[in-house]
Amino acid sequence: MKKIKRLRQKNIAIFIGDDYMDSIKTFFGYLQTVVAKHKLALAGALIVGLIYLAPHIFFVWSLGDKYQGIPMMETANEDFYIARMQEIMDGHPSLGSFAFYEGKDQWPLTPSLGEMFYALPSMALRLPLITVVTVNRFVLPAALFVLIYFLIYNLTIYDSEVSKRLNAVAGALLVTLGYDLIDYRTVWLFLTGQIHSSSFLVWSRPVNPIIGGVLFFAFLLCLWRIMQNHQHAKTFVGVAGVLLALMVGNYFFSWGLAVSVMGILFIVYVIEKKYVPVKRLLAIGVSATLLTAPYWYIMLRLRDNQWYEDAMLRNGLLYTHYPLLNKVLLAALFFYGALLLFLFWQRNSWPLWRERVVNLAYKTRLQDWHLFCLALILGGLWALNQQVITGRAVWPFHFVQYTIPIAIIVTFVSGYVVVGKVMPKLWFAVIALAAASSLAWGVFTQANAYRVHFNYYAGLQEYGAVFAWLNEREKDCVVLVIDDSNDMYNLVGLVPAFTHCNVYSSTWAYNLLDPARRYHSYLILLRMKGVTSDTIEAYLADNQPEVVSNLFTNWKDVHGAPQFPDFSTTTLAESLQRLPDDYRNFMRRDFADALRAYRLDYIVSVGPLREQVAAQLPQIEFINKFNDVYVYQF
Repeated sequence: MKKIKRLRQKNIAIFIGDDYMDSIKTFFGYLQTVVAKHKLALAGALIVGLIYLAPHIFFVWSLGDKYQGIPMMETANEDFYIARMQEIMDGHPSLGSFAFYEGKDQWPLTPSLGEMFYALPSMALRLPLITVVTVNRFVLPAALFVLIYFLIYNLTIYDSEVSKRLNAVAGALLVTLGYDLIDYRTVWLFLTGQIHSSSFLVWSRPVNPIIGGVLFFAFLLCLWRIMQNHQHAKTFVGVAGVLLALMVGNYFFSWGLAVSVMGILFIVYVIEKKYVPVKRLLAIGVSATLLTAPYWYIMLRLRDNQWYEDAMLRNGLLYTHYPLLNKVLLAALFFYGALLLFLFWQRNSWPLWRERVVNLAYKTRLQDWHLFCLALILGGLWALNQQVITGRAVWPFHFVQYTIPIAIIVTFVSGYVVVGKVMPKLWFAVIALAAASSLAWGVFTQANAYRVHFNYYAGLQEYGAVFAWLNEREKDCVVLVIDDSNDMYNLVGLVPAFTHCNVYSSTWAYNLLDPARRYHSYLILLRMKGVTSDTIEAYLADNQPEVVSNLFTNWKDVHGAPQFPDFSTTTLAESLQRLPDDYRNFMRRDFADALRAYRLDYIVSVGPLREQVAAQLPQIEFINKFNDVYVYQF
């Protein structure tokens, strides 16, 4: 057997070459060393992944044969992301119009790369899409934990390996499981029993922010290696360029923050006249720009589209010069600055400190971690406030998804380097508390969300029959959905997410869509709901959230954000003002003719159609009833 094994190894070496064989052996030897050295981190990643995965596995297991492929989705907009994945699998990878039939082949404003991380494995491995989504609830949070761990570990200095690992594990647990604990109000209300978490952890949501987070923190690791002038710095430059390009194709907010951090480092190195890292940072930017050249070309071409400005506003663009103060980043900056002042004060007043700590710190590149932590904080502040100069922002509150982890990283790095050396017992108590509270919060949040919402998602399985029926119809069929429920997830979003059909009316109007198309579909929806010429004003007054979500022109309108007083648009107000008269005129039209303005194949209603509505559509044909869902052919 040993002879056969040696012969196989010899044949493999001949086939791929001795140099490549040596490289492979070196790589696996290095990997084995890393695994042996960081077993605690790998155990932490496994625990984090299981905490994220467990509710979803228990849900499927508990339902048994009753499970119809509709998972628990108790984080916002999961149906939105799954619908985009489904659109790719239906043969429309550009995502030009994933909810509506019209505009399928147009160029998209938001690229589909993040959804490709789910759709491509599903197609390649021939696995159900939801299976891939569920598996990634384990893989991606675990990967994020590992990246945060190594970032904190590599940024910290001194030779105590055990304490460095414990510190990095605690910081990574706080990012992945204790994210919500940063908000002191949440902690206080939770401890006093005034609120109970009912949503899954933030990194549980598919696509973003999790994909953006994995790419962003992998990018930061590459930047750190480049700053250290690593022997493979050129390789890290190439990898960083690819990661930055992937962020362009996935999520504006991870890309914007990455560019901001890199920009701060660039300015610092120019000031210090360190031109080697300046050239490397430029190389990252150039390579990422070249890799994403097709995207930038498409964006330039889209600017000529008459609906471009309207679509950009509906995707979060704001014209504002108003600054935003982020308390978490400012607190991290204050903590970091206070520790550095203390460090240099002790250096001049305490010889023992200077001998044992400060000199050692400078030998291990204290200046590098200085600059990196400062770049993280200032990069976050710039990303949140660049509109003060540029006059344009894209819903900057989404940057917080990554600035909170940045603040945690800076705190755990600077706290370990300074407090951990002056008062090691105190810092050990801090990391122990952070780790324990993060684990407790993570388990509680996942378990409580599972308990609170189990019956709701079990009830959604009754839609499995109608989804199966729709999936047997022609691809890209159009369904007008009537679902008056105010739940987070209803059939309007579930149909495009779990079938290959489109919907006639939707609030997901983020593509280059004629505003008249949205307006028309909402008038149709109002008529389907039995609203009359006499009741239109009262209905609009009583259903303001629905009205805004269907007619919004920008995210400030949707979320009612008061932070941008210098930004305003009158389009929504004008629509609300003229809608009652438009609706009365619309009521005079033949309903069937109005529906034929755009493609429509089926009407799906939770409960039977209202009698007055059915009377206006004598030509529709009742097809079937699936539990409480009625299906009609138009």
